[in-house]
Amino acid sequence: MFHPQVTDATVSNLAKALVPVIALVSVVFTLQGGSTIVALLLMGYAFVTQLFPSLLASLLPHNPVTREGAFAGICVGVVTVAATSLTHTSVATLLPGLPEALRDLNIGIVALLLNLVATGIVSALTYRRTAYA
Repeated sequence: MFHPQVTDATVSNLAKALVPVIALVSVVFTLQGGSTIVALLLMGYAFVTQLFPSLLASLLPHNPVTREGAFAGICVGVVTVAATSLTHTSVATLLPGLPEALRDLNIGIVALLLNLVATGIVSALTYRRTAYA
């Protein structure tokens, strides 16, 4: 998408080069303690969850989500998850006036709601009508 002229061989070589880097980062996190691994696991699940609205919309007969809307929603969700996870922010710290049941929600739910809003707004702004025969 960003560099359409990139060959499959280049992408493959980049992926192979990044494997040792990711492995090294994983070892460092493992040596730091188990809580870091759990935080990374939860953040990873929250990242993957951000793909769900676009996936679900793609299964509809007439997909209302545009490519730009899906990209914007996923970006907003991932940035929200990363920012809140790295700053140890929770729903309770963001909105302390909420009832106890809502303050205990996973921050990924908040990111998913922001994802849906961004997806909807950008899709509405970038929707192109096509004539169906």
